[in-house]
Amino acid sequence: MILTYVQPPGLRLLTVARLAASERYKGHDLLIDALARLQSQPFALVIAGEGTPDYRASLEQLVSDRGLGDRTHFVGFVEGERKALLLQGADLFALTSHSENFGIAVLEAMAAGLPTLVTPGVALATVIQEQGLGYVPDQTVAAIGQDLQLWLGQRPQARAMGQRARAYVADHYSWKRVAETGGSALGFSGSVTVSPMC
Repeated sequence: MILTYVQPPGLRLLTVARLAASERYKGHDLLIDALARLQSQPFALVIAGEGTPDYRASLEQLVSDRGLGDRTHFVGFVEGERKALLLQGADLFALTSHSENFGIAVLEAMAAGLPTLVTPGVALATVIQEQGLGYVPDQTVAAIGQDLQLWLGQRPQARAMGQRARAYVADHYSWKRVAETGGSALGFSGSVTVSPMC
């Protein structure tokens, strides 16, 4: 099967999270409201994830109300090659969640060489901030918007963050590293056995 992905114009911001009323804490509304303040800037928002039709419809309405309908793309559930294409085509990964135990999607974005924007409730926020791998604004529309403005205006610095993020993941979250740490690198307790793939 041949996969195609049409790149939206402008700098591309990707977020991947379930779209469901029970998971409003993912903070899609905060990200949309923050981007609405930056409409003079050249960006496109790609929202990946499935969930409940009513909640997706509410987000689509919010996007329309904020005047972002022509630059926001809802692409549904993604995995495998399609997710890889989205990551390759993105310039920033964002997760403005109120609470996130680990954030596998964030780690995948880092491994793809993307700078990330996460809020303090995401477990990887401390690492991202301490290692200079992205942006960690407070959980407010104003703070998120301010860091998005930095990202839009500081492209070389953002690319350097992404390069550091890729190297950090390779050093700390490879399967070899997971095996060496007994799974603690990924937040697991107890022992982990990694078998060679056939």
